[in-house]
Amino acid sequence: GQVVDVVSCGTGMGALLLQSRPLFLAFKWVGAAYLVVLAVRLWRDAGSSPEPSLEASRDDLGTTRRPFLRGLVIDLANPKAALFFTSLYASLLPAHLDVGEGAAVLGATAAIVYGWYFGLAVVLSRPPAQRVYRRATRAASRVAAGVMGALGVRLALT
Repeated sequence: GQVVDVVSCGTGMGALLLQSRPLFLAFKWVGAAYLVVLAVRLWRDAGSSPEPSLEASRDDLGTTRRPFLRGLVIDLANPKAALFFTSLYASLLPAHLDVGEGAAVLGATAAIVYGWYFGLAVVLSRPPAQRVYRRATRAASRVAAGVMGALGVRLALT
């Protein structure tokens, strides 16, 4: 989702969000509503979901895609990520880049984003980290639900 934000901002979508108040408000309200709904579900289901299998069968393919799609929707529904990258690019880059320079900036930013999430995946795929996560799942889910709900409310109010 953030790579989509990076590419779309690098190609002008962020500027469009900055210039189009109705489009920005639509993204804002959809993102806020989705975060609040997700927070309520996460709070309600904290600690009650079954452990996912690390070896998904073909029958489980739909359920293994669901967390990815949920994360993608959360990321794409958040206008602040797009505005962050737009602001970053506007403040750090020269006004005119040629295609090669723009591609290099987008590639470097995408590599940083992928590197960060890859690192998280590697750390959280280790048994010691998984044991800690399993012990803290209910509390972590409740904290995450509170944070998501607060972010959704804050997004709606700002």
